[in-house]
Amino acid sequence: MDDGAPRSGDILIPAAEIAVIVNSCFWDGCPEHTKDTKSRTKWWAAKIAENQAGDLVATEAWKRQGWDVQVFWEHERPDDVVRHILETSDAKGHKLLSDSATEISAS
Repeated sequence: MDDGAPRSGDILIPAAEIAVIVNSCFWDGCPEHTKDTKSRTKWWAAKIAENQAGDLVATEAWKRQGWDVQVFWEHERPDDVVRHILETSDAKGHKLLSDSATEISAS
């Protein structure tokens, strides 16, 4: 995507127009895990806020292009993330797995 977005999707599924973004708990300010840093607190707070603003710009840019944006946090269970992506893709009429691939397992 070339419309000024500072970030591309981490995983792109063009057939279903799904952009998957996996956010870092530290760098993107996870609401469950973000804590004030012990040093340079103001600088880090500004940096994380800047990252969050960039995430929003990128998400909105993908949406303007007609893509479904799926945002996950690094702490989320991989099998839950995959399941959600598959459900979204299936709902859009793009089956990513065959009917014989019924179990999702993360190692």
